[in-house]
Order: sequence, then C-alpha cells, then structure tokens
Amino acid sequence: MLMRSEPYETNPLRIARLREQLSQEELSVKLGVCWATVNSWERGQSHPVGENATRMERRYPGVAAALTKWSPEVKALGAAPENK
Repeated sequence: MLMRSEPYETNPLRIARLREQLSQEELSVKLGVCWATVNSWERGQSHPVGENATRMERRYPGVAAALTKWSPEVKALGAAPENK
C-alpha cells in the first residue's frame, strides 16, 4: 500500500469537494465513478486518467493535474507527469 507524502487534508480534490459541501458519494455520482474511486484519489492511492481526468477537469479546472502531482506514485519516481 502506498503511503502519502502529504497529509490527506492537503489533497486538492478533497479541498474542492469540501468547498462545495459534497460527500465523496455525491461527487462520485457527478463524476460518473464509484465512491471508492473518489476515496482512492483523495488518499493518493491513485489518480484520475483518461475520461475520468477529463470529467474532473471540466468540474474542477486544474485539480486533475494538481492531483496527479500530489500522488505519491509520481513523487516516488521523482518526476513530473508527462503532458499529452
């Protein structure tokens, strides 16, 4: 299991979700994913890719990219994600 390098409270998706006063389940419905996916993104265990990243970007501009950089997977590699 991956460990976060930053506290859960600093996760950009969590901050954006709480600003809208949404639960993880409510946000998951809006993004078309299951609540466990939102939970995984907020805990830094994974990050959105493909269509999920596109939907998130539409709802929260800049959060998908910030979330990818926040991910411990990227930090462990010591590199920024590729821009496509």
